[in-house]
Amino acid sequence: MEYALDEGLSAVGGIQETYFMPHHGALKWRAEPMGMAREENGEWYIVAYIEVNEAALASVRKILGIEQSLLVRRGAQLPFLESNNKQYASALYK
Repeated sequence: MEYALDEGLSAVGGIQETYFMPHHGALKWRAEPMGMAREENGEWYIVAYIEVNEAALASVRKILGIEQSLLVRRGAQLPFLESNNKQYASALYK
């Protein structure tokens, strides 16, 4: 969550086991399913995105007892996404 927020992303996610959906809620994260779950090889999967914001970071830090940044950046840093792609990611939550 911290990395995504630091990089300016508005959401993170993708294909994940449905098992994780209640865990997102326990962390007080807003997870948005993008369709129905599908079974594959006996496991259930769903495409879902988690909203990235200060409240989500604060919640997970509180639950896990983290009081400072866990990010360590070494050397030159390139953005995770180009700025025009960030606008697309932001459009998912507008």
